[in-house]
Parts: sequence; C-alpha cells; structure tokens
Amino acid sequence: MAESGTATILFTDLVGSTEMFTGLGQLAADELRRRHDTILRDAVEGQGGRVVKHLGDGILATFGGAAEAVTAASAIQSGVERSNRRATQSSRLHVRIGVSSGDVTWDDGDCHGTPVITASRLCDSAEGGEILCDDLVR
Repeated sequence: MAESGTATILFTDLVGSTEMFTGLGQLAADELRRRHDTILRDAVEGQGGRVVKHLGDGILATFGGAAEAVTAASAIQSGVERSNRRATQSSRLHVRIGVSSGDVTWDDGDCHGTPVITASRLCDSAEGGEILCDDLVR
C-alpha cells in the first residue's frame, strides 16, 4: 500500500559524465564515480536526508524540510569544489542540482509526485555548479 506525505526532493546530475567516463577509462571512471557518490552521500546524510536511488550519474534524495535539502545541496557543491582543487582537468566534477517540495507518494521504496518531476526538471535546467529551487523551497 502506498503512503503519502510532504517531502523535499533533491535531484543531482553529473554534467558530461558519459564523455568524461568514456575518456578516462574504466578504472579511473570507477574511482571518479566513487568520489562523486561519497560527496553526495555524505552531504545528504549529514543533513538527515535519505538517498532514495542512484541514477547512474546522480541521485534522488528526500528530506523532511527544505532547509536541510538546501544545506545539503550547498554542501554538495562545496564538496565538489574542494575535490576539484585536487583533480586533474579531465576528472573535475560539475554537478547540477534541482530542489522541490510538496506532497509525494511512497510506493515500494520509491518516491513519486509533482515535486519529484519538478526537481528533476529544475536539475535538467541548471548548469554545472548551480542549485535551482522551486518557489516553495525558495
């Protein structure tokens, strides 16, 4: 049975990941993916959020409140910036983020609803290094 409630949704996307991973080779790409995933997981969990699913080169995460999601999004961008200072040009990360709040439905461990769609579209519209939020989050 599906459950419903209010949540803040955070979507991320690693810009240019296909070309980057292809150019690096498998071992270097795996290391870069692990670095990326660690930055995202630490930021989300550090704000009490939950990674619902990995999307290959990004995540869908949920939070109980907008402030926690925005703080996590900022922590992701700060973590990426710190990581990029030590990275070669070809292995620098550029993450875009979308954040939206509203009523969602939980079904079989996955999250559905308008905020999920909105966060995904905001993420798609963002540039690397940007965080875009809907009006409710803002």
